Amino acid sequence: MNHSADKQEPRPFGWRRAVMSILVIVLLLAGSAVGFNFLSSLKKSAGKTNPEPRRIPVSVETLARTEFREKLKAYGRARSLVDAQLANEVAGRVVWISKNLESGQVIAKNDILLKIDPSAFLIAEDAAAARREQAAAELKREQADVAGVSRRLALTRAEWKVSRHELDRVKGLVAQGTSPQSDLDVQRRLTTALERSVVALEADLETRRLQLPVRTAALKLAETDFAARLLDLSLCEVKSLYNATVVERLVQLGERLAVGTKLVHITDPSLIEVAVSMPASIWGQISQGTNVHLSRSSGDGSSWDVAISRVAPVIMAAERSFFIYVVLDGDGAAPPPAAGDFLEATILGREFKNAHVLPRTALLGDTVYVAVGDGGKGMATAHARRVVISHTLPDRVIIEKGLEDGEKVIIDNLEEIAHKSKVRIINKEDGQ
Repeated sequence: MNHSADKQEPRPFGWRRAVMSILVIVLLLAGSAVGFNFLSSLKKSAGKTNPEPRRIPVSVETLARTEFREKLKAYGRARSLVDAQLANEVAGRVVWISKNLESGQVIAKNDILLKIDPSAFLIAEDAAAARREQAAAELKREQADVAGVSRRLALTRAEWKVSRHELDRVKGLVAQGTSPQSDLDVQRRLTTALERSVVALEADLETRRLQLPVRTAALKLAETDFAARLLDLSLCEVKSLYNATVVERLVQLGERLAVGTKLVHITDPSLIEVAVSMPASIWGQISQGTNVHLSRSSGDGSSWDVAISRVAPVIMAAERSFFIYVVLDGDGAAPPPAAGDFLEATILGREFKNAHVLPRTALLGDTVYVAVGDGGKGMATAHARRVVISHTLPDRVIIEKGLEDGEKVIIDNLEEIAHKSKVRIINKEDGQ
């Protein structure tokens, strides 16, 4: 057998497989070309349509003339008008503290809060009392001496007067020769002695009278010193000056205190003042007596209506603001806010009649956009309008001219809008 000839014989049907493969490839290429042309035709067809442009969602406000009252809003913090840290006025050791001298306890006017050891002050009081009595006794003795000298002077003057008359009589008798010269000499010596006594008593009386103001001043000084010792003794009992609530006790039993040591922090929660910061732009628009509505910024429903008690006379240059003050004294239905409470104040300001009023968000400079319906429900086109503004308020503007009643003014999304932009009104009351 010839095995090599058998191996070289070609396989049957091999050429058919090659032809089939070529046909499949050709068919795949043709199908791809047809599909590509079909998709391209679809894309061209879609590109020829004009789709609806994206409409910007906006809120509008239908314009109508109205009466508008400006509401000024500001904020302030409450503080107690009666808030103090009591201090001692005498030095010493704390020997007693009231059980009410704890945080939150209520104390009444003249309640004794604590006591300082009075021992040293009792001794000082006794010494001052002794000095006062001594000064009083010395004054009385001086007054008695003045009175005694005055009486002796009066008697001596009377004797001197009699002696002078007697001297004149004796002179006459001696001149007549009925009395000896020796009687005249005796009478002269007696009269001269009485005159010297009068002069001496007058000098003594004047000296003692000059001592009376000195003794009186010494007594006054002693009485003042005694009163000071009594005051020091009374200050050993520290009392409350008013009705209040204890915030914090600052000393302990047995502690030795220097003068001026802080003892207790007290406050009166029923008498609250609120300082409200107002912008300088409204200076002169509000005054004492203007009503203010206060509410907690937390929104818990608490509110108070009070009158302005005073207005600060100057504007703070750095902050461009000034303060108004209102006082809540606990006489209302609701208790006053606590010291430290942050409050919102609302004050009615200027009144505008028959005015076009818009929120400030509706303006870009002096331009507003009016939504004009263009067929669909809530669909509209924005038209720019130039307006004249008469007043600019914190959150509103008063339009003088440029708009008409019934026009729908766009009040938001202005940064996305231009003249003739397509918009969609989304607030129900004006867009549907």
